[in-house]
Amino acid sequence: MLDVAKPYEVSFQFAIDSLGTFQESATNYLFFAQGSSSSSFNPTSSTNWFIAGFGGTDTSLKVGTSNELATAGQAQWNMLATPLSSGTATYLPTGISLREGVLYSFKITLDPENKRYSVFVSDGTTDFQSDVLAYHRNAALQQTLIFGETYHAGQGAEFSIGNISVIPEPSFALLLGAGAAGVGLFAIRGLPWAGRH
Repeated sequence: MLDVAKPYEVSFQFAIDSLGTFQESATNYLFFAQGSSSSSFNPTSSTNWFIAGFGGTDTSLKVGTSNELATAGQAQWNMLATPLSSGTATYLPTGISLREGVLYSFKITLDPENKRYSVFVSDGTTDFQSDVLAYHRNAALQQTLIFGETYHAGQGAEFSIGNISVIPEPSFALLLGAGAAGVGLFAIRGLPWAGRH
Protein backbone atom coordinates (compact mmCIF):
# COMPACT_ATOMS: atom_id res chain seq x y z
CA MET A 1 0.00 0.00 0.00
CA LEU A 2 1.24 3.48 -0.88
CA ASP A 3 1.94 5.68 2.14
CA VAL A 4 0.63 9.09 1.04
CA ALA A 5 2.36 10.75 3.99
CA LYS A 6 5.70 9.97 2.32
CA PRO A 7 7.07 11.38 -0.97
CA TYR A 8 5.37 10.05 -4.10
CA GLU A 9 4.70 10.89 -7.75
CA VAL A 10 1.48 11.36 -9.65
CA SER A 11 1.74 11.10 -13.43
CA PHE A 12 -0.80 11.05 -16.25
CA GLN A 13 -1.30 11.91 -19.90
CA PHE A 14 -3.88 14.38 -21.17
CA ALA A 15 -5.15 15.22 -24.65
CA ILE A 16 -7.51 17.97 -25.81
CA ASP A 17 -9.80 16.27 -28.30
CA SER A 18 -11.64 19.47 -29.23
CA LEU A 19 -11.24 23.06 -28.04
CA GLY A 20 -14.48 24.15 -29.67
CA THR A 21 -15.14 27.70 -28.45
CA PHE A 22 -13.18 27.16 -25.22
CA GLN A 23 -10.62 29.84 -26.11
CA GLU A 24 -13.22 32.58 -26.54
CA SER A 25 -12.96 33.37 -22.83
CA ALA A 26 -9.65 33.57 -20.99
CA THR A 27 -11.37 32.58 -17.74
CA ASN A 28 -12.41 29.17 -19.05
CA TYR A 29 -10.01 26.56 -17.70
CA LEU A 30 -9.14 22.88 -17.67
CA PHE A 31 -7.72 21.80 -14.33
CA PHE A 32 -6.03 19.07 -12.33
CA ALA A 33 -5.84 19.21 -8.56
CA GLN A 34 -5.37 17.26 -5.38
CA GLY A 35 -7.76 18.09 -2.58
CA SER A 36 -11.17 17.31 -1.21
CA SER A 37 -14.19 17.02 -3.49
CA SER A 38 -15.26 20.51 -2.32
CA SER A 39 -12.24 21.93 -4.16
CA SER A 40 -13.50 20.69 -7.51
CA PHE A 41 -13.96 24.13 -9.10
CA ASN A 42 -11.38 26.53 -7.64
CA PRO A 43 -8.39 26.26 -5.30
CA THR A 44 -9.63 26.27 -1.70
CA SER A 45 -8.22 25.69 1.77
CA SER A 46 -8.52 21.96 1.00
CA THR A 47 -6.36 22.09 -2.15
CA ASN A 48 -2.76 20.83 -2.05
CA TRP A 49 -1.77 21.62 -5.66
CA PHE A 50 -3.57 23.02 -8.69
CA ILE A 51 -2.70 23.06 -12.42
CA ALA A 52 -4.85 25.02 -14.88
CA GLY A 53 -4.94 25.46 -18.64
CA PHE A 54 -6.72 28.75 -19.33
CA GLY A 55 -8.63 29.90 -22.39
CA GLY A 56 -7.73 32.88 -24.53
CA THR A 57 -5.59 32.87 -27.65
CA ASP A 58 -2.50 34.97 -26.86
CA THR A 59 0.11 33.39 -24.57
CA SER A 60 1.71 36.82 -24.01
CA LEU A 61 -1.44 38.09 -22.25
CA LYS A 62 -2.64 37.47 -18.70
CA VAL A 63 -5.99 35.91 -17.85
CA GLY A 64 -7.17 38.81 -15.69
CA THR A 65 -6.13 42.03 -13.99
CA SER A 66 -6.63 41.21 -10.32
CA ASN A 67 -5.75 38.56 -7.76
CA GLU A 68 -3.95 35.46 -9.01
CA LEU A 69 -5.46 35.78 -12.49
CA ALA A 70 -3.15 38.76 -13.11
CA THR A 71 -0.25 36.27 -13.06
CA ALA A 72 -1.80 33.44 -15.12
CA GLY A 73 -0.92 33.16 -18.81
CA GLN A 74 -3.65 32.74 -21.40
CA ALA A 75 -3.86 29.71 -23.69
CA GLN A 76 -1.25 27.70 -21.75
CA TRP A 77 -0.70 25.49 -18.72
CA ASN A 78 -0.13 27.25 -15.38
CA MET A 79 0.40 25.99 -11.85
CA LEU A 80 -0.45 27.59 -8.52
CA ALA A 81 2.92 28.75 -7.25
CA THR A 82 2.42 30.60 -3.96
CA PRO A 83 0.29 29.46 -1.01
CA LEU A 84 -2.17 32.00 0.36
CA SER A 85 -0.76 31.37 3.83
CA SER A 86 2.42 33.24 2.85
CA GLY A 87 0.95 35.95 0.63
CA THR A 88 -1.09 36.44 -2.50
CA ALA A 89 -1.47 33.32 -4.60
CA THR A 90 0.20 33.50 -8.00
CA TYR A 91 0.26 31.30 -11.08
CA LEU A 92 3.42 30.15 -12.81
CA PRO A 93 2.91 30.03 -16.61
CA THR A 94 4.75 27.20 -18.36
CA GLY A 95 4.82 28.58 -21.90
CA ILE A 96 3.35 25.26 -23.11
CA SER A 97 0.25 26.19 -25.08
CA LEU A 98 -3.12 24.44 -25.27
CA ARG A 99 -3.59 22.70 -28.62
CA GLU A 100 -5.86 20.04 -29.99
CA GLY A 101 -4.35 16.66 -30.82
CA VAL A 102 -1.30 17.06 -28.56
CA LEU A 103 -0.52 14.41 -25.96
CA TYR A 104 0.62 16.18 -22.80
CA SER A 105 2.56 14.34 -20.11
CA PHE A 106 2.39 15.53 -16.51
CA LYS A 107 4.37 14.41 -13.47
CA ILE A 108 3.78 15.92 -10.04
CA THR A 109 6.39 15.03 -7.42
CA LEU A 110 4.99 15.45 -3.92
CA ASP A 111 6.67 15.86 -0.55
CA PRO A 112 3.73 15.66 1.90
CA GLU A 113 5.91 15.83 5.00
CA ASN A 114 7.17 19.28 4.02
CA LYS A 115 4.04 20.26 2.04
CA ARG A 116 5.94 20.91 -1.19
CA TYR A 117 5.63 19.78 -4.79
CA SER A 118 7.12 20.24 -8.24
CA VAL A 119 5.60 19.80 -11.69
CA PHE A 120 6.99 18.49 -14.96
CA VAL A 121 4.93 18.95 -18.13
CA SER A 122 5.78 18.13 -21.73
CA ASP A 123 3.95 18.44 -25.04
CA GLY A 124 6.40 16.03 -26.70
CA THR A 125 8.50 18.90 -28.06
CA THR A 126 8.87 21.35 -25.18
CA ASP A 127 9.50 20.36 -21.55
CA PHE A 128 8.87 22.48 -18.47
CA GLN A 129 10.15 21.69 -14.98
CA SER A 130 9.05 23.89 -12.09
CA ASP A 131 11.08 24.76 -9.04
CA VAL A 132 9.91 23.35 -5.71
CA LEU A 133 6.55 24.95 -4.86
CA ALA A 134 4.65 25.10 -1.58
CA TYR A 135 1.22 23.54 -1.10
CA HIS A 136 -1.66 25.93 -1.56
CA ARG A 137 -2.64 27.45 1.81
CA ASN A 138 -0.35 24.93 3.51
CA ALA A 139 -3.36 22.58 3.37
CA ALA A 140 -3.64 19.36 5.31
CA LEU A 141 -2.85 16.22 3.31
CA GLN A 142 -5.57 15.32 0.79
CA GLN A 143 -5.91 12.07 -1.15
CA THR A 144 -8.33 12.82 -4.00
CA LEU A 145 -7.12 13.60 -7.52
CA ILE A 146 -9.52 15.83 -9.46
CA PHE A 147 -9.66 16.32 -13.25
CA GLY A 148 -12.16 18.70 -14.82
CA GLU A 149 -12.99 21.98 -16.48
CA THR A 150 -14.90 25.15 -15.73
CA TYR A 151 -16.32 27.23 -18.56
CA HIS A 152 -18.93 29.73 -19.69
CA ALA A 153 -22.10 28.22 -21.18
CA GLY A 154 -21.45 26.57 -24.54
CA GLN A 155 -17.66 27.02 -24.36
CA GLY A 156 -16.53 23.66 -22.98
CA ALA A 157 -13.64 21.66 -24.40
CA GLU A 158 -13.53 17.88 -24.89
CA PHE A 159 -10.59 15.99 -23.44
CA SER A 160 -9.18 12.56 -22.62
CA ILE A 161 -7.07 11.40 -19.67
CA GLY A 162 -5.04 8.20 -19.45
CA ASN A 163 -2.04 6.36 -18.02
CA ILE A 164 -2.72 7.63 -14.50
CA SER A 165 -0.04 6.40 -12.12
CA VAL A 166 0.60 7.02 -8.42
CA ILE A 167 3.88 5.58 -7.15
CA PRO A 168 6.38 6.23 -4.37
CA GLU A 169 8.99 8.85 -5.21
CA PRO A 170 11.94 6.89 -6.73
CA SER A 171 14.25 7.12 -3.74
CA PHE A 172 11.54 5.51 -1.60
CA ALA A 173 10.50 2.83 -4.10
CA LEU A 174 12.33 -0.09 -2.48
CA LEU A 175 11.21 0.89 0.99
CA LEU A 176 7.52 1.40 0.26
CA GLY A 177 6.76 -0.73 -2.77
CA ALA A 178 4.49 0.38 -5.60
CA GLY A 179 0.76 0.84 -5.65
CA ALA A 180 -2.03 3.37 -5.86
CA ALA A 181 -4.11 2.35 -2.86
CA GLY A 182 -5.22 5.17 -0.65
CA VAL A 183 -5.51 7.75 -3.42
CA GLY A 184 -8.96 8.37 -4.88
CA LEU A 185 -9.78 9.66 -8.36
CA PHE A 186 -12.55 12.16 -9.04
CA ALA A 187 -13.13 13.16 -12.66
CA ILE A 188 -15.43 15.97 -13.71
CA ARG A 189 -16.44 16.62 -17.28
CA GLY A 190 -18.50 19.40 -18.71
CA LEU A 191 -18.92 21.54 -15.61
CA PRO A 192 -20.81 24.79 -16.17
CA TRP A 193 -19.25 28.09 -15.17
CA ALA A 194 -18.76 28.17 -11.42
CA GLY A 195 -16.97 31.50 -11.05
CA ARG A 196 -13.65 32.17 -9.37
CA HIS A 197 -12.75 33.33 -5.90
